[in-house]
Amino acid sequence: MKISKIIIGLLILAILSAVNSYAQEITLTTTEKNLTASKAIIEMPSLSGNQDAIITATPLGETAKLNPHPIGAWYYNGKWNIFNTDHANLPIGAKFKVQVFLKPDKNHFLHLVTRENLIGDSSYLNNPALNNNPKAVVAIFQNHAPETRSAALNKYEAKAEYDSSAGKWYIKNVNGERMFPDMAYNIVVSSGSQGTNGTTSSTSLSGVETYFKNASPGNTIPVGSLLIDGMTHDIVLAKKSRLIISGMLNSPAQLELWLKIDGSRVYIAKSATVISNFMIDLDPGNHTIEFWRFSYSPVNGNDLNGKSSSVIVIPLN
Repeated sequence: MKISKIIIGLLILAILSAVNSYAQEITLTTTEKNLTASKAIIEMPSLSGNQDAIITATPLGETAKLNPHPIGAWYYNGKWNIFNTDHANLPIGAKFKVQVFLKPDKNHFLHLVTRENLIGDSSYLNNPALNNNPKAVVAIFQNHAPETRSAALNKYEAKAEYDSSAGKWYIKNVNGERMFPDMAYNIVVSSGSQGTNGTTSSTSLSGVETYFKNASPGNTIPVGSLLIDGMTHDIVLAKKSRLIISGMLNSPAQLELWLKIDGSRVYIAKSATVISNFMIDLDPGNHTIEFWRFSYSPVNGNDLNGKSSSVIVIPLN
């Protein structure tokens, strides 16, 4: 037992030490403070000045209706932003799930549209993780960084599809408009079942990955149970995997921290509002990791110092 605990501890340390290769996940809500016209700054210290980061984002809740425009990542004055690629103004109150890979690697990389890879109205990708792999799950997100390279801007929504005759994936505009050289897209590749039109906004895991969330605590907490905003992880597993889950809510002792998986409560932290390295094996499919709190009396928001959570996913043989 002691040896297995040591091995697990060493594995966790090794994973955390290589965090730059894993997704860091935050929820971005547009406010008067972070919003300028069509773009909203992603406030993450590790992103400042990091022009090579690979970023994806998906609308949450009613945001797709509130903001019916294609979105992308824009590197501007040393900061990354989520923005409307047609430069329509972003509304206040829009929410996005943002995933950040601090450094490119074989499964998270930048694709630049060139005259050589443009065939008709589509730009073909040439990557070992994708070639002859029709079951890959491919997420694309436009990357606009005119300060660091010559980059054209695509104002239309694009998608990724697989060409079985060529054995390659390609990007094209949903409306059929042609693409042009110097457009660029972040590509996130995972193995798994093919989604609608070969695209997905979720992450299906084929290797060890770690997801982090940090958020401000929010307002006064009332009596009873309540889902903690900013501490939910939606994960798609391509194979049976072991999840190592941790969460923390700095708060007075009268709070309990609950962990729910797919709607069922699996753990309660009573003596301290910390859940550390809770492990569970889950089958392939969609899974939701949630942190809830239970309060015996109202808690002033000023008494809360912060909240954070992480999920390490280890595919099992």
